[in-house]
Amino acid sequence: MMHLAAHLPWPRVKALADGGAVALVPIGSTEAHGPHLPLNVDVVIAEEVCRRASALVAGAFDTLVFPAVAYSLTDFAAPFAGTVSLSADAARALLTGVLEGLARSGFTRLAVVNKEPKRFPPEPIRSPGMMVANAAIRRKDDLEDAARRVDPLTGFVARLPRRLGFKLGPR
Repeated sequence: MMHLAAHLPWPRVKALADGGAVALVPIGSTEAHGPHLPLNVDVVIAEEVCRRASALVAGAFDTLVFPAVAYSLTDFAAPFAGTVSLSADAARALLTGVLEGLARSGFTRLAVVNKEPKRFPPEPIRSPGMMVANAAIRRKDDLEDAARRVDPLTGFVARLPRRLGFKLGPR
């Protein structure tokens, strides 16, 4: 079942963390997307991906969608009014702080969700993001090799880079 962290009191969040819920953190940029779209397009899409991913794993385990990280590195859109670009170091520190805070809260399963397929994972978190994807791919392969069922979230994360057009090996 999907839960929205911003709408829950902390004891319920703790109970979900203790119960093994997956913390989903949508990330996006506050940036111009042409004269016809709002500045929060990336964030809205990442939040919707969280909702859809939660629906895919419903019944297998709980998901807890945290408020979006709405600022990142977005230099290419900097000339347009309303675009807020952080330095790579600031964006990395912001996301690292959020993830460390969730880990301190007891979450052992975390997923960063970004809508940008051209930059998967986004540049400021490329290494940690690829570590998550690679860990899911290894876990899926290990479970399949042991003839065990692959849990829905592991399967989803393991397939995500390919779905976005990235070639990660011979398969």
